[in-house]
Amino acid sequence: TLESTNGETLDAWSGDVGFRTFEIRGNRFYLNNHPYWLRGADHLPYGKNPWDKDLPRRLIQLLHDANVQITRTHATPWNEAWLDAADSIGLAVSVEGFRPWGLAGKIGPTPPAIFQHWQMENEDLIKRLRNHPSVFIYTIGNEMMLRDSANLEKWRQLSAIVQQTRSLDPTRPIV
Repeated sequence: TLESTNGETLDAWSGDVGFRTFEIRGNRFYLNNHPYWLRGADHLPYGKNPWDKDLPRRLIQLLHDANVQITRTHATPWNEAWLDAADSIGLAVSVEGFRPWGLAGKIGPTPPAIFQHWQMENEDLIKRLRNHPSVFIYTIGNEMMLRDSANLEKWRQLSAIVQQTRSLDPTRPIV
């Protein structure tokens, strides 16, 4: 709650929170100090804004009941309806951010103006997601096929996105 000096409420926000510890030791994941095996399934058939507000909860519950513990967002970060359902049901999420194919193949580095926009989108995304306990992993790219190993600028850009992500949320691993 944001209040004025005379106690008038200017703005208010509330949200559910969850607490957990998550770390990597050696080559193992640990959840709340216990080894955790990430049994996963590929992304769900979702839209950014479900027409049915109960759809995220129903689909995530089906995954949970089938003993699936993690899924990925496949190139499109989830909105609050999906993340809230994952938080409350206990499904781990690997978030693939914006611009997942930004450095694919031999197309050269991302142009500076688009790269700057990529960084802005990535910052907004990490700040929005970092309070969701269901978010376990950030994935910077998908099927990037960085075959252009001679083009060091592409690797610098990828490194800059990883560094930005790590500085905004140092608590989660990055793929």
